[in-house]
Amino acid sequence: MSSFIEELKRRNLFKETIAYLVVAWLILQVLSIVLPIWKAPDWILQVITITLALGLPLWIIFSWNYEFTSSGIKKTKALTSQSKSSKFNRILNFVIMTAIIATIGLIWIKPNSVTSVAANDLSIAVLPFDDMSSGGDTEWFCDGVTEDILTNLSKLKHLKVISRTSTERYKNTDKSIPEIAAELGVSYVVEGSVRKYENKIIITAQLIDANDNHVWAQNYDDDFKEVFKIQQDVSQKIVNQLNIAISPEEEKEMNKLPTENIEAYKLVLQGRNFWNKKTVEDTSIAKKLFEQAIELDPNYADAYADLASATSTYYHDGTLTREQRNKLAMDYLNKALSLDINCHRAYALKGALYNSVGNAILAKENLDKALAINPNDVLTHRMFIYYYFYGLSAVRDIEKAAYHIDKALKLEPFSIFLIRSKIRSLALEENIEAAEILFEEKKSLIPKNEQRSINHWLVSARALASTKLHKDQNEYFKFYEEAITTFPEDAAYYYIQLAKTYDAVLNDDEGYVKYTKMAYELEPVDLNIVTNYLRALVEAGQFERAMEVFESKNYKNLSSQFQKLSMLYFYYYGKRDYEMARSINENKEIGFINLFRKTKASAQLEDRKTVDSLLALPLIDSSTKAYVFAIYKERDSMYYYLNNNNFTINNAQVINSKHEFDPYRKEPRYIEFLKKYYFPVDQQKN
Repeated sequence: MSSFIEELKRRNLFKETIAYLVVAWLILQVLSIVLPIWKAPDWILQVITITLALGLPLWIIFSWNYEFTSSGIKKTKALTSQSKSSKFNRILNFVIMTAIIATIGLIWIKPNSVTSVAANDLSIAVLPFDDMSSGGDTEWFCDGVTEDILTNLSKLKHLKVISRTSTERYKNTDKSIPEIAAELGVSYVVEGSVRKYENKIIITAQLIDANDNHVWAQNYDDDFKEVFKIQQDVSQKIVNQLNIAISPEEEKEMNKLPTENIEAYKLVLQGRNFWNKKTVEDTSIAKKLFEQAIELDPNYADAYADLASATSTYYHDGTLTREQRNKLAMDYLNKALSLDINCHRAYALKGALYNSVGNAILAKENLDKALAINPNDVLTHRMFIYYYFYGLSAVRDIEKAAYHIDKALKLEPFSIFLIRSKIRSLALEENIEAAEILFEEKKSLIPKNEQRSINHWLVSARALASTKLHKDQNEYFKFYEEAITTFPEDAAYYYIQLAKTYDAVLNDDEGYVKYTKMAYELEPVDLNIVTNYLRALVEAGQFERAMEVFESKNYKNLSSQFQKLSMLYFYYYGKRDYEMARSINENKEIGFINLFRKTKASAQLEDRKTVDSLLALPLIDSSTKAYVFAIYKERDSMYYYLNNNNFTINNAQVINSKHEFDPYRKEPRYIEFLKKYYFPVDQQKN
């Protein structure tokens, strides 16, 4: 065996094989760059790859039997027992080293070009396809073609695809491609048109770069039977032109047909067109069209997801309660996932539904699944923003919310919701100057009522910054009273800011009631204001007045059954009827059990077995544990959780506003807690 290996070395077989492989790989990499520029068909690179692979065994046979010498090619066996000539060895070494250096240079110039490209190059916007039909009656179909191509492309994790809501503004625009690309921050734009005549359609699609160079274009003539293949082909051609390598899973998703029933597909496209108008009447029409599509194809997963979305919306005719709509929507979503386990839209909507009722665990579980399937889905990023920022769940994480805001803004740069969320996140991160600059930059896009709420956040942010600077929470009163002087008719400054400051900073129930009542008198039909007035009345022990407001026609018209039950929990907990409070929290009409409320009520009932099981859950945070031990009057444990955690000033305000801590307010350890977060200790009311 050793003699055979020596013979291989003598004939330079190892070195010549390595030289062949390195040079062949280098050739393929160069061609993978050059051929697309020359618009060469894909099969050329495939043929060259196969040829080089088949050439390897032939090269090995040649290397065993022959060598290059100064006298020409000679048979190796005719040589002496010495190895092949040193001159040829030097040539081989030179070839290998040159190829390796060239390979390193190629990688440096074009890093990971087969699998990724610079982020700026991997960005694309699909503009609304123009309706070129003489009757102009196929707008719904044009929108469907646009959305399906966009959806197909968004499944690729290496490609940034601008959402339809941001490209919709360019329908029938006079702006040039370079202008649109610059506004959207993309390097490529897809545009096209649809022309219908008799029972046929002509679809034109073209890919254009940001400099208005036409990269690719193609016309398709179809009788509606091959429309799915057309959309898939357009997506695949774009992928090829951008040199994006896709995984087998991504390719499978791109080639998956939503349905084999073209009539059902048409109904879904028409339904989406009505649903996007977001009125009660149009939503009702959309639901009927989705239902008709399901009748034609009971296995149409996307149709079930669309029906769920239309069912759970606020644009409804009032025949179903919120709870009934949510349950029906959840049934549709579960059906969609039973038909297609990779229906990311269904997971995103399930996450949104769970978040809307405060079930943090199932909300995140479903949102994570949606994002794993489609990391560029703007809907999922939006739902994550609600989860970390706005939802009823116990999760509050500004950093993670900001991450999803930034991701979503790249996909949907003109969204008012996202712009508003970005300004708010900057304010909460105490980057007030950046928040104000962004506000001024985007003000022309933001409606007046939205500008009002943003101003509220900025005032709060300035107050917090001043509090930290002066180490005194009295700064809040200064900023909010100044805002009320400037905007005396703006109820939010009373109930959101000044009233809550009396409650949280001074634990002053009288001030809390006074200013929430002023807000209530200014805007009695604002549900948030009415809810806060009710909570203030309960905290102050004014239960009769609270029940009058609760039973008023005004509150009944404003609130859902879920909101009424939530307020009843707070009412009975405030009255110290903890058994009733806990049973209300577990009412099936609520749709979930709020763990924080259950923990507090169970602690008040001295149900330690239940409390211990709840405290072991990961979602029960330090604040909740401090509540529990305050209720148990176990001071050392309570102070452990109060003093061994870095609460924000807002967290500390929430704790200070609660009556569970009343027995401890005069104790030195509690006073130290207040001083740590700049509370005015000598002004505490209760």
